[in-house]
Amino acid sequence: MNRRQFVSAALTLPVFAMVNGCSTEEPYRGPTVVGQWIDAKPLPPEQTIVFDFLPDGSATTTKGAPWAIESWSLTVDTITLSGTYLKNGVRQRFKTTYNLRELTLNTLLLEQNGKFLRFIRP
Repeated sequence: MNRRQFVSAALTLPVFAMVNGCSTEEPYRGPTVVGQWIDAKPLPPEQTIVFDFLPDGSATTTKGAPWAIESWSLTVDTITLSGTYLKNGVRQRFKTTYNLRELTLNTLLLEQNGKFLRFIRP
């Protein structure tokens, strides 16, 4: 191998390794609301409600929960949640916007009119 071939190989291999990567997983790009969240208040397991925010803006909620998030949208500092809640035995539609106060890998803190909702990853 001559010097030119060596330099070419030395420059090509790291680029090839970066392109192909060592894993098929998507690289981490910072905190995201996508994924599962539960209320941070300790509750018995049978009362714990799990919200799953999906990448396409839809959401699922533990079956039988008193309120169910069906969709979400995010701006730089707010999150809008839409779904249904149970009132007097009847499901009613809701759409509400919260201020996004904190978003880390494990914490989601929302605020609306001075009231806070804190969620954590299960």
